[in-house]
Amino acid sequence: MAKSYKTFLNVTMNTNDKLFKFKFGDFFAVFVLLAISLLPYFYLIQDTQAKKGNDIYAIVKVDSKKVKTFDLTKSKDLSYTIKQANKYNTIVIRNHKIAINDANCRDQVCVKEGFKSKAGESIICLPHKVSIELVSDKPTKKSQKTFDHTLVNP
Repeated sequence: MAKSYKTFLNVTMNTNDKLFKFKFGDFFAVFVLLAISLLPYFYLIQDTQAKKGNDIYAIVKVDSKKVKTFDLTKSKDLSYTIKQANKYNTIVIRNHKIAINDANCRDQVCVKEGFKSKAGESIICLPHKVSIELVSDKPTKKSQKTFDHTLVNP
């Protein structure tokens, strides 16, 4: 019967009288592959978190026209209703987060989105052509021109 034994950085396993040796290069390759597989995780964590000192603003648009801007870092708890002909959307801000709390659209997708608080997130109500976009810096005219939602009613 063959014996199997372990030594530091030189693991030897005996299976059916075949000898497999793990050398330093094998451990190095496993470590490199593990590090590469974790890189997207760290990139996404860094990308989704707003840097300290930056304010989060919510830009509310109706039919691609800016209606209201809220500063989520300084806003108190409040409610704002967008009224159109036979349509309405009630926007709620609580604990520095924003959501559409009530709407009379058919699908209610905008209400089911829930609260958003991170830059880059958005809430869109297609039937009413209402969009809420969260940005990390105070919006300028240039940034509004380059990032414009065009909503199409299906």
